[in-house]
Amino acid sequence: MNLIKDDYIVDIIVPVYNAYEDLIECINSINIAKTNFNYRIIIINDNSTDNRIENFLQNLKINNYIILNNEVNLGFVKSVNKGMKYSSNDVILLNSDTIVTDYWIDKLVEKGYSNPYIATVTPYTNNGTICSIPKFLNDNNIPDGYTANEYANLIERISIRKFIEIPTAVGFCMFIKREVLEKVGYFNEDDFGKGYGEENEFCMRAKYKGYIHTICDYCFIQHKGSMSFKEDKLKYIKKNLNKLNELYPEYDLTIKEFIENTDLKNIAEYISFHSDLKVNKKYNILYLIHNDVYDDIKHPIGGTEYHVKDIIENSDKTKYNFFILFAEKNIIYLRIINDKINKIFKFFISEQLKINTFYNFEFFDILKNIITHFDINLLHIQHLRDLPITTISSIKGFFKYLPIIVTVHDYFPIDPTVNLLDIKNEFCNAKIDKKKCSKCLEQRLGLRFEILDSWRNTFKSELSLANLIITPSYSAKNYLINILGIPDENIVVIEHGINLNSDLILERNSINLIKNKLNIAFIGGLAPYKGSGIVFQILDYFKNNNNIQFYVFGNLGDKKLEYFNSKNLYKFGRYKREEIIRLLKNFNIDLVIIPSICPETYSYTLSEAWAAKIPTICFNIGATGERAKCNKIGWVIDRPFNSNSIINIIESVIENKEILDEEKIKFNRCSFVKDVKVMVKEYDELYMNYINDSYTPNEKIDVIVQSNKYFYDKFFANIYLNNTDSNLIDIYKKEIDLMKNTFGWKLLEYIRKRHPRLGGFLKNMIKIYIKHS
Repeated sequence: MNLIKDDYIVDIIVPVYNAYEDLIECINSINIAKTNFNYRIIIINDNSTDNRIENFLQNLKINNYIILNNEVNLGFVKSVNKGMKYSSNDVILLNSDTIVTDYWIDKLVEKGYSNPYIATVTPYTNNGTICSIPKFLNDNNIPDGYTANEYANLIERISIRKFIEIPTAVGFCMFIKREVLEKVGYFNEDDFGKGYGEENEFCMRAKYKGYIHTICDYCFIQHKGSMSFKEDKLKYIKKNLNKLNELYPEYDLTIKEFIENTDLKNIAEYISFHSDLKVNKKYNILYLIHNDVYDDIKHPIGGTEYHVKDIIENSDKTKYNFFILFAEKNIIYLRIINDKINKIFKFFISEQLKINTFYNFEFFDILKNIITHFDINLLHIQHLRDLPITTISSIKGFFKYLPIIVTVHDYFPIDPTVNLLDIKNEFCNAKIDKKKCSKCLEQRLGLRFEILDSWRNTFKSELSLANLIITPSYSAKNYLINILGIPDENIVVIEHGINLNSDLILERNSINLIKNKLNIAFIGGLAPYKGSGIVFQILDYFKNNNNIQFYVFGNLGDKKLEYFNSKNLYKFGRYKREEIIRLLKNFNIDLVIIPSICPETYSYTLSEAWAAKIPTICFNIGATGERAKCNKIGWVIDRPFNSNSIINIIESVIENKEILDEEKIKFNRCSFVKDVKVMVKEYDELYMNYINDSYTPNEKIDVIVQSNKYFYDKFFANIYLNNTDSNLIDIYKKEIDLMKNTFGWKLLEYIRKRHPRLGGFLKNMIKIYIKHS
């Protein structure tokens, strides 16, 4: 750019033959396009038969317009040459069926002078053979939802600024240096007079003079011309191509090899993905979480994942792009979702992320690039398990004004074991007892007691940097205030919602119902911390009672329950979340027991029972007890939390079913459950409040280009990873993991570590066996 003088002028050469409407659009786009350069527009009217052309050109009384009229029709090549010979400056040849965009001149000139050997520069377009996007070599429309300028902004924003040499410029728009015209000459009028192939022949001549041709991968202009031609024109094109190959026998092979090997194919695919993503036209929300919300990648999907999925699925995906980031060992996953895309990417780091990882440079480098590349407008942390604990402070260090919201779904910021239960599954209420805490941390997570103070202090410090903290219940909020000392005003309570679709709630299938019995259900996964021991005692106590039928909906995480059977027990097993309300109705459930002995921060099972208008029994602990007491629904049991209290309630209901009827009547007053659409509206208003407040995505070109290059490389690495071979790798990995859990493998590992020589001997024996088997 230092070669460009202050008095630099570039001439835009526009040959015109009829096509009045196209010309109007083209000239208007030139007039309104922003630029920092001085330019002239030289229009050559090639004896157009449409009188409107002449009238229009006569009315162009702007100083930088020069109108040249041909007395007879000279054809495209002679008209272009006439304009280039009139000029003494660098030129941009421009078809009259194009629409230019902001700073298009600046970008072409800048690219042209980035290398002294560059002869021509061609921008990207929707219809320009090797310069076509979003589909390479195709006649494309500009993707839906974009104007030409908006699409050009996107192309510039995601450009990797890669220098790509092309074998020839494309004639719809090409920048040519004046020095090249002086050394190489003008277009070949004798062999290509009527047009087509003239720019290719010119570029081959320039190449023989030691020049090169390139594409400006951050410039886009629209080209309305079609790559489909009538039969007579196809014959003419074929003739010119034959002539081109006579002059330059290597031309066809050069083009063929370029198309087969060029990076432009990959870049076009990269652009196509971003065209659907529309990062410059949507709000971009990044969620950090401990697991995927669509697939059981790490473990079965739970309440936190369902909550995030509810927001995504019920939000306006034409307004938002959602990015979900989570980690498993040394793999960082990024799922991207909008109305057209649901795609997952993998990023690999050298060090495995663990529950007690406080900082990881590689992770933050990935996160920083994601935030920059995708113009993330808001970061919403849903869970930090298996992610660095210092995420908030680290991100604030890079992006000071990026809004960060944290939702606390469990007690992870207070207790790494999450549920505030000691090793005996007794409620500890977050009190620190060195003996109990040491045993609990060591046996459950392999952590030392000393981590607890730094854990809580770090989370207190991190949460203080968040713009807002959300809890789904007041009981969860109070724990953050009382244990971590988070100010009350920094925390808001937003209850979770569920799908209250009437079809799900009211539909009944014809099934074999057991009549004249009290139908009692346990719903959700049952594990020790969820009260599986209490469930076992209840089932065992009533196993011979013919007045009760028990149903268990959900997974069993307790061997005692798994092996327990009785005539009045039906184990439904795992269910789809969207069908549980209907199932409760179909099985005529009268009462739902929620036996959780740890303080829930919410309780989806409570909401689902209430949505089905079924009374509940629960303990007065956490959000479950808080919500039941507040709404005065069902039975809330104070300490001690054991099976006896629940058994007494069940027996009283058997004796007097009117008690149950009284509880059911309460649902006629109100649903007591928030609809997911109401919740999503609350989040939409919240997000817009913070997004529109102060944050502007990074606008430093060098930082943006670096992040673009980073994701471009990962984009194609992930295309490879997502093919069949990748699936086979996952299968083999799972098979190896299963093998490592066998007794034989563990025995060999023990011998290898304790008795290396014997281990070596066994290793050689195995090799001999495999060789001869």
